[in-house]
Amino acid sequence: MASSLVAGIRVRAPSEADLAAVAGLIGQLGYPPTIAQMRARLQDLAASAADHVFVADVDGAVAGLATLHVARLPQMDKPRAELTALVTDAGLRRRGVARKLLEAVEDAARGEGCDLLFLRTNQRRDDSHAFYRDNGFQETHLTFNKELTKGVRRDNANG
Repeated sequence: MASSLVAGIRVRAPSEADLAAVAGLIGQLGYPPTIAQMRARLQDLAASAADHVFVADVDGAVAGLATLHVARLPQMDKPRAELTALVTDAGLRRRGVARKLLEAVEDAARGEGCDLLFLRTNQRRDDSHAFYRDNGFQETHLTFNKELTKGVRRDNANG
């Protein structure tokens, strides 16, 4: 049975009072931070002209989070927008929170002059993949990751 849509979702910037809720949402993604880590991360994002952070507020409580990064690339005339995080509280999923956050992200990306919004998502997040497809995203790329703290190559004997 489908859950009813949440009425009155307000998208806004996060505040200091939202730290615990935002940390909890990031934890639901599988990356649980401390409050101090979350505070530092949000401060870094707020200081960056290339980043935007949004929370979905339902009746004064944080119900979701989305972050956007805008990059200017040498191979493109217009900047590209990356949806770097999107999460809805587990108890409020499938009720319009993520869709409302996505609308805010798309508006911000357009406002930055972007003509493309892309994202990376873990292969195991099947529910997320369906959401993205339902909202107009298409699979187009293969992504490779390299951890820079493992297997550091030393080119000289003294290093």
